[in-house]
Amino acid sequence: MKKHRIISFILAIIMLLPATTTAYAASYTYSPFVKANYNQPSRMTSYKVSHGLDLSVHNGTVDFAKIKKAGVNFVILRAGYRGYGSSGTLRTDDQFETYYKNAKKQGLRIGVYFYSQAISESEAIEEANRTLSIIGNKKLDLPVYFDYEFADVYDGRLDSAYRNGKLSKAKMTAIVKAYCKTIEKKGLCAGVYSSTDFLTNKYNYKDVHNDYSVWNAHYTSYNSSTKRYGCTSYGGNMQIWQYSAAGKVNGISTYVDCNFLYEEPMYDIMNKAKIEVSKISSYTYSGKEIKPNPTVTFEGVKLIKGEDYYVSYKNNKDIGTASITIVGVNKYASYKSIVKTFYIVPTKVKNLVQTERTTSSITFKWSKHNDANKYRIQQEVNGKFKTVANITGTNYTLKGVSPCQSLKIRVAAVKTVNNKDYVGRYSDVVEMSAEPEKVSGVKRTSLSPDSIRLQWNAQEYASQFEIYEYKPSQKKLVLVKRSTKNYCTIKDLKVNSKHTYRVRAIKKLDDRTKLVGKMSKAYTTYVSPAAPEITSATSQSANHITVRWKKTSSAGSYQIMWSTSKDFKTNKRAMFINNKTAQKILETAQSGKTYYVRIRSCKMHGGKRFYSKWSNRVAVKVK
Repeated sequence: MKKHRIISFILAIIMLLPATTTAYAASYTYSPFVKANYNQPSRMTSYKVSHGLDLSVHNGTVDFAKIKKAGVNFVILRAGYRGYGSSGTLRTDDQFETYYKNAKKQGLRIGVYFYSQAISESEAIEEANRTLSIIGNKKLDLPVYFDYEFADVYDGRLDSAYRNGKLSKAKMTAIVKAYCKTIEKKGLCAGVYSSTDFLTNKYNYKDVHNDYSVWNAHYTSYNSSTKRYGCTSYGGNMQIWQYSAAGKVNGISTYVDCNFLYEEPMYDIMNKAKIEVSKISSYTYSGKEIKPNPTVTFEGVKLIKGEDYYVSYKNNKDIGTASITIVGVNKYASYKSIVKTFYIVPTKVKNLVQTERTTSSITFKWSKHNDANKYRIQQEVNGKFKTVANITGTNYTLKGVSPCQSLKIRVAAVKTVNNKDYVGRYSDVVEMSAEPEKVSGVKRTSLSPDSIRLQWNAQEYASQFEIYEYKPSQKKLVLVKRSTKNYCTIKDLKVNSKHTYRVRAIKKLDDRTKLVGKMSKAYTTYVSPAAPEITSATSQSANHITVRWKKTSSAGSYQIMWSTSKDFKTNKRAMFINNKTAQKILETAQSGKTYYVRIRSCKMHGGKRFYSKWSNRVAVKVK
């Protein structure tokens, strides 16, 4: 909280007051930190008063053992703040974690506050959520306070908004309540810190002080004749009075804010928060009044409806936001009533079906819903449903889908009431799929005298591929192979035989629907001829090698290769030889070198050579 200047003559009087305390009547309280007496409002005189401080990073290093010894019973720590500049950046107090740990260690009671500059309900909710994230799982003994005050600078965002008429009393009241309600939803006791002027004139404290804790800041004047400070003029309920910003406490080097805490009112407000109501789910519209029956507990003990509390409902028939009010009775009559809201939403969308598909789109429809202003379409992504569209019609085409891709789709009716969308029960989830794409890129990728390895362009989402061969004797395509990959090997084929293949993609859905893609273009290939075997390789004269091999009946010709390297990359030469011979004299470029020789069969089909695998490699020392 911002520090207020204390005029010098008051400080002088404080310094002159005696250090010892004197027993006074309950109409005033002695402050050990200001070393002066303060008059108390008459309505507070019967309450026990505890002394405490509120601390932020501005107070620097604090020795919590010393301040406890000095009489501090509780501390209220700043969790964070919003900057008063136009950007309104949210920040965490740099000392919060340290202060909390050390105060807890000393057994001090702890509360929290957040310095606000919110100019809208959404900003107040944002600040509340930031407060909750800072608090985390920490245990608090006192409320979480919304510190609502001007920055007292001309261009302060709250100061400017109020000066320019953008904030009314009603709007500022709504801002306070938005913060407090968000805090309460997490089971914490909420409160508001403001000056007496703010509480009385800037927002409607009557809408606040019965539901939330009030921490009133009012620095009164010193009366030299009575030798006391005056009491606050605030007339509403309050649990804490911040009476000075000029306290001096052993263990803190700076001036510090001082507070009186009224134990009985604080006990009441904290204990009212202990009545808890279980979560209420949304309900489907039925045309009749909907009356949820949540579990109500007090400190974990289940209460009895009609004996410990009564229930009333509001707006609980039509689609929209309904409410349930829990009112304590008998020994729980002093606790504040609890209001919980729940949604009544449209009924389930029916008859969701896919109507069309292409290789890149899915089209579907559903039955018209009588209560829908529009429909929400969701698609499952990584195990979670994400909204992809909100439309007014009853059919939709989802584009940009990959071939064979399956999607899980659901649709809900949405009704807009008072500018809020109420999303109904989703339809049954339906698996839908795009059309398989026509297979392309079929080719042969390996050589073998008894098999053919085919490959084609992949389709990521295809379940499998079917490979068909045209059988001339049957004059039709026959299924010869299935593969879940974009390749396969067809075995046990005759050497040098001709084969024509076509491939298509298949998509299988969970409901056993089988989607069949278009056949690829026909691809004709041949089984490789058998590989020959080199029987000898000798050098009878300089720069010559004589090579002999076993002929193969399937060869139309042979290709022979020789090189000075085993991998046939250095000084390499090759030639084709007709199939009528089984030997050849090769001329080498170098003498006295070791050469490596290999040979393979060739067969021409449609102007294209088909090769066998290379024969064994033979080494020979050239003369």
